[in-house]
Amino acid sequence: MKLAVPSRLEDVRALAAALRAACVAKGVKPEDADALELSTTEAVNNVVKHAYRDDSVREVEVKLTVRANSAEVRVFDWGAPIPPDRLTDIPDELPFDPRDTASLTESGMGLFLIKKLVDEVRYESGGGLNCLTMLRMLRGA
Repeated sequence: MKLAVPSRLEDVRALAAALRAACVAKGVKPEDADALELSTTEAVNNVVKHAYRDDSVREVEVKLTVRANSAEVRVFDWGAPIPPDRLTDIPDELPFDPRDTASLTESGMGLFLIKKLVDEVRYESGGGLNCLTMLRMLRGA
């Protein structure tokens, strides 16, 4: 399945909902569909904000492939690439005091969430095309 939307935050929700519906239609269990929907939302939000810097004329493309034991989401953009250190410096845990929720940042957690929700994250950039690949082994409930 392939989806494309303009690079606008208000369009991300519809794209993510369509991806989730496609997952469910392909037999993906709700737990896995939820994880794929949220990781895709975070990835596409990052494209809109960082790769395209809110340039709504650009387009984001998402491809979903469901196999027997896994689902793969690939997010394509033609904007600024992710700096290499951003992908290697993703923490395993968020450094915050759970008793002080005000200290929890509202932004900058997208890659952390993606890393927690999927089993493998790959990123390729070249020739003006960027591709973030997220692979989740299907667990299902």
